[in-house]
Amino acid sequence: MTYHAICLSARIVSEKADRKTVPQREYMPERPVRRFRMDKLVRDMIPAIMQNKGFSCCQRKLELQEFIHELKRKLLEETEEAAQAESKTDIIEEMADLLEVIRSLAHVFEIPLQQIEEQCLKKEKERGGFNDRVYIEYVEASEGNTHIDYLSSRPSQYHEVDN
Repeated sequence: MTYHAICLSARIVSEKADRKTVPQREYMPERPVRRFRMDKLVRDMIPAIMQNKGFSCCQRKLELQEFIHELKRKLLEETEEAAQAESKTDIIEEMADLLEVIRSLAHVFEIPLQQIEEQCLKKEKERGGFNDRVYIEYVEASEGNTHIDYLSSRPSQYHEVDN
């Protein structure tokens, strides 16, 4: 794997010297520097936005498999943020972020958004949507029911409780 990190500094300024633009460090009094680890996929323009706010960014372009992994992590992050959103405005914002991650994943896997929409409609036709607000508290089945294996094989999702 090739690793190319680009560390962009908000303190670098350009000065003309011999008709060439030469990046030079601007003189700044010594101040303690605080570094915050981000380790996350961000939208393309975020490093420039951060620089405009006075931050220095160390970034790199991800290899394809790492990009896919980080998109999946971003999907979970944005899902959690959408779940915590309380106002309509915040929910719209988080849903837009979710949709952007979904679009990016679709692009990477060369899946047309139309195909995703068709799958969504197919599932709705077969299983319904969420319009009726149905919430299952628990299910019961007799021993020997072949579908119990599905539930019992996922104890973190469907934990068995006493009667």
